[in-house]
Amino acid sequence: MSLPSDNPALPPRVRGLTLVSALALLVAGLGLFFAPSIVRPLWPWQMGAYSGFFWGAVCLAALSAVAVVLYYAHWWPARLVLPMLVAFSGSELIVSLLNVQRFHWERWTTWVWFGLNLGLPLLLGEYLWRHRGQPPPEAYPTPENWSRLLQILALELGLYGMGLFLLPALFGAFWPWTVDSFSGQLY
Repeated sequence: MSLPSDNPALPPRVRGLTLVSALALLVAGLGLFFAPSIVRPLWPWQMGAYSGFFWGAVCLAALSAVAVVLYYAHWWPARLVLPMLVAFSGSELIVSLLNVQRFHWERWTTWVWFGLNLGLPLLLGEYLWRHRGQPPPEAYPTPENWSRLLQILALELGLYGMGLFLLPALFGAFWPWTVDSFSGQLY
């Protein structure tokens, strides 16, 4: 078991940002997945029915990882989850800025969307940068076969993600629903 000093508690600022992120994911995920007729008219952009369900599922899946950080509120497991949260919200910001004309600026949710996707990567990224040299509290080496498999999967999924970002029509063509370029880049 690791000593508490090996696994320090997250500062209140990081816990607060994680809570805000969790609440946003919870509201968006539950709303889009279970109450789309209420949430879709408030959504920052026009969204098709199936894309709404899909995006709701993505938010609920992301919530599971964020909830772990919120519950434990220590460096471990935050050192695994916070980089994913920074990448997730940072990529949403980039895609949103590239497609800014699709947003309904009269809706308050658009301002919340951009605020969260700007604030989270900047503030959490700064925290991660300051603590980048801090080791995990305990070492759990990944077996070589698993490590190789995970690297291959990361490469494949990373290439597919880049394909969706750069050529969304081509890489999203096999999906069972129509994927426009904006949705493909967000996925």
